[in-house]
Amino acid sequence: MRRLVAALAGLLLALACRATEEFSPTVRAFSLNFEGQTAFAAEELDLRAREELARLGVERLDRAALDDVAFALELVYQERGFVRATITYALDAGPVGAPGARFRIDEGPVVRVRALVIEGAQALPPDYVRAQLGRFSAGRPFDREGLERALEQLREEYLERGHQGLLLGAPALEFHPDDTVSIAVRIQEGPAYHVEAVRITGGVPELDARLQRRGADLVRAVYVPGIERGLEAALLEEFARRGYPDARAGITPRLDDSSGAVTLECQVEPGPRVTLDDIRIVGNLRTRELAIRSALGLEIGTVYDSEELRRAFRDLYALGLFDSVQLTLEGSGERRALVVEVHETRSVEIRIEPGWGSYEGPRLLVGISENNFRGAGELLVLEGTVSLKARGVRSAWIDRNFLGTRMTGELTLGVEQREEPSYEFVRQTLGAFVRQPIADDWQASLGYEFRPTRLTDESLFAIAPDIVDDTEVGALSTGLALDDRDNPLLPTRGRHGRARLEWADDGFASDTEFVRARLEYAHLLRLRGEGVLAASFRTGVMTPYGKSDEVPLTERFFNGGENSVRSFREDELGPKDAAGEPIGGEAATTLNLEYRHTLAGNLAGSLFTDTGNVALESTDYLRFDDFRWGLGGGLYYLLPIGPVRCDLAWNPDAGEDEDDWVLHVSVGFAF
Repeated sequence: MRRLVAALAGLLLALACRATEEFSPTVRAFSLNFEGQTAFAAEELDLRAREELARLGVERLDRAALDDVAFALELVYQERGFVRATITYALDAGPVGAPGARFRIDEGPVVRVRALVIEGAQALPPDYVRAQLGRFSAGRPFDREGLERALEQLREEYLERGHQGLLLGAPALEFHPDDTVSIAVRIQEGPAYHVEAVRITGGVPELDARLQRRGADLVRAVYVPGIERGLEAALLEEFARRGYPDARAGITPRLDDSSGAVTLECQVEPGPRVTLDDIRIVGNLRTRELAIRSALGLEIGTVYDSEELRRAFRDLYALGLFDSVQLTLEGSGERRALVVEVHETRSVEIRIEPGWGSYEGPRLLVGISENNFRGAGELLVLEGTVSLKARGVRSAWIDRNFLGTRMTGELTLGVEQREEPSYEFVRQTLGAFVRQPIADDWQASLGYEFRPTRLTDESLFAIAPDIVDDTEVGALSTGLALDDRDNPLLPTRGRHGRARLEWADDGFASDTEFVRARLEYAHLLRLRGEGVLAASFRTGVMTPYGKSDEVPLTERFFNGGENSVRSFREDELGPKDAAGEPIGGEAATTLNLEYRHTLAGNLAGSLFTDTGNVALESTDYLRFDDFRWGLGGGLYYLLPIGPVRCDLAWNPDAGEDEDDWVLHVSVGFAF
C-alpha cells in the first residue's frame, strides 16, 4: 500500500511539474540580466520577461523583441505606482556565448493617490462609485491603466442601467511635487432610458395577438443597445414558426431625452405564407430516400415551420450517417420545394475498447457495427467482451425510425459466461424493445426479455439450495430515462436517471414469477473553479408471487464494489449464507456523494462518502436497516474514453471478515 501511495504521489508531482513548463528551450537559453531594481527581485522580473518572450514566440533576440519586453516590464512597475519608471536595454552575450540582454532600470519614486474626487454621480451614489474605484483611494499606488480599466467597467454598468447618453471622459489628473496625484472623475449621467411602448404595424391578423405580447414583454425594460436586434429576432421567429420565412422587420427607437422614455416603432413585412409542395433529397448514395424522409418527419402540403425544420435537422444528424446536412427552401412564392442536401459518412465502424475493473481485472471489448444496414439507416452491431471473470457475445439490430415513426426498435441476442463472487453462470438473452422520446432529454421504453440462466458451480446447491437453481426468466418491462449531462463520459453538470418496472410471469415463458422496480438518479453540479459535486441515489425492490416463494440467486440485488459502496469488495455488502458467501436480497439501496476537482492537466482527485444496504426480504425494504458506510478519496486520469480511476475507501465499522481499507482501480466514474 505504501508503495502504491508513493507511486501515485510521484505521478502527481511529475504531472504538476510538467504543467509548469511554460517556456520553450530557446527562451530558457536566453541570458537576461537586470540592474537598478529595488522594488522587485531579479527573479520576478526574469519570469515576467521570459513570459513575454514566450508569448511573442521569440527564437532570436533582437531589438524589436527587447522593445516589447522593456515595455512589458515598465507596465509591471506602473501597476505598482512607479509612474516614471524607465527601462533601457542592451544586447549582451551570456557567460558561454548564449544570446542575452542586459536591462537597466530607473524606477523613480512611487506615486500615490492624494485624493479621489467624484462629481455628478446621482443614479449611482458617489459612495458606490468610490467603492468601484477602491484601488485608487488616498494612499494607494497610482496605476494609470488600471484606472482606465476601472472607469470602463463603470461605463458599462451605467449603460446596462439605461444611461445611453452618459458622458464619462478621461479623469483629470494633477501631479504634486511630493509624488502624489489628485484624481477627479466627472460624470454626466443623463436620463436612464426605459421602454415605454412597442408599436407593431404591418403584420398579419392571426399573429397580431402574439406579436403584441412579445412587445408587451419589453415594456418597462431598461433600454440598452441591442434591444432592437433581440426584438427583431423574436418577431421574425414568430413569423417563421407560422409559415412566413421571408418576413422582415425594421425597428426605429424614439427617445425622449427629458424623461428617458423610449418608443420602439416596428414595421413588419410578412411576405408570402409558404407551403411545402415538394421535398427533394440530394447527395444520398447509399441511404435510401425513404429512410431520410422517415427521419425528417415532414409531409408535403404542410405549412413551413422553422422549429420543425430545426427538429428535422437534429434528427437527421442524430442518425450518425451524415457529415453534413443542409435544409433550404427553393423557389419563391407561396408554394416551394424543401431541398435536403446530405453528405454521407463512412457507415462501418470498428471499436476496440480496453478497460479495467477492480473485480474483473483487465477487460476488452471488440465490436463492429454497420450504421446504415440495408441503406435504411438501421444499425447492425456485433460485439464481444472478455475479462478475467467474464466473456460474452452480443448482437443487436436497431431501427431508429421504427415503423416509420420517431420510435426506436431494438432486437438483441447474446450469451454471457460470468463468475460472480458467490456463483458462476451461463446466460442467454433474447430481447425486443421499443423506445420513444417524450420530451427533451426524456425517453420511455417498453419491451420483453427472455433470459435462460444455467448455474455452473455445483457446490452452490449444497450451500443455499432454496435460492440456487437454473432459471428461465421471461419478463415484460417498461422504463423512463432522463439524461441531460453535458458529456456522458466526462460529465461536469447535468442529470442522469432511470426508472424501470419489470414483470416476470409464467404467461411470458418464465419459470419464476416476480415483480421488480428499480430507480436510479444522479445529479452533477459544476462549482467555482474546477470543482464538481456529484450525488447519486440507487434503489430497487422485488417480490416473488404466484408459484414462486423465493427469488433466484441470479436475479437478486447485491451491493458493494467499485461502483456502489466502495469500502466493500464486489457483492460483499449484505446477507451471507453459513459459508460466508453473499446471497443478495430482495431490496437494496445505495447513496453516493462525491467531490471531484482537477489537480493538474488531465489529473483530477476526489473525496467521497458511500452508504448502502441489502435487505434479505422485500418486507424489510422501508426499514432501512444495516446501512454500511465508506469514506475515501481517489485519483482520476481523464481520457477521451472516460477516466482511469483509483479509489481508496475506508470501512469505519469493518467486521471480522471485512477489510478496513479497500482499493479499487477501474475505468469510468462510479456513477
